[in-house]
Amino acid sequence: MPERLPSLTGMRGVAASVVFLTHVVYFAGQDDRSGRLSLPVFAVSLGTTAVSLFFLLSGFVLTCTASPADTARSFLRKRLFRICPSHLVVWAGFVLLVRCAGVPRGDGYDASVPGDLAGALLVNTLIPVERIAAGGNPVTWSLTCEVVFYLLFPFLLARIDAIRPARLPLAAGAAVAAVWAVPLASLALDGPEPAHQFIPGFDLTLPQVGLAYLFPAGRLPEFVLGMILARIHLRPGARIARIARRVGSLPAALLVLGALAAGRRLLPSPFALAAVTVLPLALLLLALAAADVAGRRSLLRTLVMRRLGELSYAVYLTHFIVILTVNHYLGSALGITGRTGIALVATLLVSWLLHTRVERPCMRRFATPSARRPTVGEPGLAGSGEHAGTRGGN
Repeated sequence: MPERLPSLTGMRGVAASVVFLTHVVYFAGQDDRSGRLSLPVFAVSLGTTAVSLFFLLSGFVLTCTASPADTARSFLRKRLFRICPSHLVVWAGFVLLVRCAGVPRGDGYDASVPGDLAGALLVNTLIPVERIAAGGNPVTWSLTCEVVFYLLFPFLLARIDAIRPARLPLAAGAAVAAVWAVPLASLALDGPEPAHQFIPGFDLTLPQVGLAYLFPAGRLPEFVLGMILARIHLRPGARIARIARRVGSLPAALLVLGALAAGRRLLPSPFALAAVTVLPLALLLLALAAADVAGRRSLLRTLVMRRLGELSYAVYLTHFIVILTVNHYLGSALGITGRTGIALVATLLVSWLLHTRVERPCMRRFATPSARRPTVGEPGLAGSGEHAGTRGGN
């Protein structure tokens, strides 16, 4: 098993960039609300696909890097100290800016004070009230999903490890079927439309947004599929892994785009949130991991993409409030291109500060009990390299 999968790190950077651009489009008001497939609506659809990719990546990377020496407690300690300090810092900045400095939250994010507090505790999307679900930093809804996944991971890993290698493809097929079952079940959920469009261009009721997009139970099959794919990847000679190698990463990426375009045209909106792209995304992950094992050259393996991947969690946390702030203070002075450029530079700068001054120091200081913490001169903890999340709107 390779210690590092640099192409997957680079892919995290791509996913974070897609989410950034999705929110630029969202707040530029360029969405096509008629439901027809246009470039802006397709860009928003790419954002929801990036969210799905984050969940798959999370299960894949955590399984690949799981250590037999880790207990459930030590695993949770590492995970929570990776995500929580940065999350709380950005949450505090977000709440100060919107409640004290007058920066608007943006259309669709009218949250209550209890919602902001629920967002700080990462329980907001577990409470089926719209003004609470939108609380705090809106993109952190996916962190609520990730925390639930972390709690379940030791239990799930033991069950997946117990699957006989010959039955792993069947298990992967069952997970794909479960991903499709979620939007299918959501079609039976009647209810009001959201007060504002959470995902422009998607015709969704509020219960459908909850089940198929925000609620951890609805996203768990994607995380489990990522775990199963990791076991397939680590199994020498697995047929699915061989198929993915033959398909290659570029054709698999094109399959993702084709499946998304076809799904947006042919199927109800809930299916475009994750189901229509889950199979080509699975092929893409296996193809990228196989390319890393073979040492093939790839744009995703370059230093720039790997550094962007390492910053992806911080980018994900900070980009939303940076875009809001730039639009609020410079919206009347600059066009969309100028605002996007400033927001991009500011996001990268703030993300670098968050990563180097909060995320990494907290991981080194708190993620490992003091008796096991590396001393000066010893290598520090290796970040496991997955993120959670996007609104797609993580």
